[in-house]
Amino acid sequence: MSKYDLRNSQNGAVGDNACSNNATFNMGHGEAEKLDLTSLIEELVEIKQKIEHKQDKTSEDYILLGHIVEIQETAKGGQKKETGYVNSFV
Repeated sequence: MSKYDLRNSQNGAVGDNACSNNATFNMGHGEAEKLDLTSLIEELVEIKQKIEHKQDKTSEDYILLGHIVEIQETAKGGQKKETGYVNSFV
């Protein structure tokens, strides 16, 4: 049995002193990971609420809120609204 577990991975070189140059890797090989969208949305709602209630928001907080809204719009199957902020989540 090999000392390396190479399942579901892409490898340019494996083993002691292995070397690889100019390798091209393609995504999508192997089993796709299962994503629990319900849990993801619940976690994002919690994060969004914590940021919204934060007293001294930073520019990073507002950027994160924007990303959360984008995810919300994608989850709804709609297009991102140009007007910006949406208060309710999926």
